[in-house]
Amino acid sequence: LEYFTPAEKQVKFLEERDKWKRTPAHVAAFADAGEVLKLLSEKGASIHRPLGSTLVDREAVALVRHSKKLDNGKIVDEWHLGKIYHVGFGLRGEPPLVRFTYEKEGGEISQPEDVNLERCKLAPTPLVIAETNKCYSAMSVLKTYWAVVTEHVDLTEAELHQEASEGALPAGVLAAQGKGQVLRDLVAA
Repeated sequence: LEYFTPAEKQVKFLEERDKWKRTPAHVAAFADAGEVLKLLSEKGASIHRPLGSTLVDREAVALVRHSKKLDNGKIVDEWHLGKIYHVGFGLRGEPPLVRFTYEKEGGEISQPEDVNLERCKLAPTPLVIAETNKCYSAMSVLKTYWAVVTEHVDLTEAELHQEASEGALPAGVLAAQGKGQVLRDLVAA
């Protein structure tokens, strides 16, 4: 980093990923820290990047849904961040089983566990993380950054939010809509 200006170093730090591929924006989304997301955006951090690759491959990261039985007998779903440890083959048209490991409290790594791929959201963006975990402050902030895009594309706000929840980035949506000049104008602003 010694070759970069202080401003360039700051942006590089804001984009730095940990061993689970989380940027500060992903951590803020998990923590429902809307104000932190605003600050990160103001300082130049990307707040729409997915958590790594969407390919089902070793070391890919996903949100994985687990069903948990409470003391009162009720079953609830919880979402955990997992990293693919091994990919197996599904039988007779079924989706592949994927073996995941999880980060436990204190940084310890869990034993590998088989999970049906349909219970996973690969490479989630901060918005997907916020929506999945019902982090309303983070969700609100992240959706406002799509408002600029809604003014320039032929999609409704709801359709854009659906694109975002599936991992699309604002620049990608503009480019796909043939709005390259709008994209250049926004970058220049």
